[in-house]
Amino acid sequence: MEQHLDPTYLRPDLLSRCLALGVVAVSVGLAILFAGWGFSSLRGSTNDTKNPPCVSTLTKVLAATAAETTKVLGANTSFASAIQQEVVVFWSVRHGSGSIVTGWKFPNGNSSAPTDQYCYFNVPNADHSSTKIDISRNGIFIGRELLGQVPDIGEAQKKCRWWRS
Repeated sequence: MEQHLDPTYLRPDLLSRCLALGVVAVSVGLAILFAGWGFSSLRGSTNDTKNPPCVSTLTKVLAATAAETTKVLGANTSFASAIQQEVVVFWSVRHGSGSIVTGWKFPNGNSSAPTDQYCYFNVPNADHSSTKIDISRNGIFIGRELLGQVPDIGEAQKKCRWWRS
């Protein structure tokens, strides 16, 4: 009597395949970790935590940039007065289906306080655009006619971040 083997039971199921893939991924990750660890020990120890190589290189680049800027602008010019572009700092916090965005507008990089502040509700649309609904400007609530479009308006106003000097 001859026996026939049904091959449907010999195929690995999805869980077995995922488990095997996970074992291979962990093995590769550990191999890379140990290889990196081994190479770092061959290089020797650099315990210069006060001034690591990347920081000293960055310091040299910034010093060179500052020196070149001083040559162009003149020795009596401060760097803060050279920044004459408007600067806007944004804060964003999740709220409902969108986010509450606060903006602080500074006239230049030397300003110590913003000249204008605004807060709005930004909600994404299906066509990948977004709708902006103004809530407050300079700490004053301005969006009374749009109350129904901003979920939980009281909580939204609390999420606006105003400058404190």
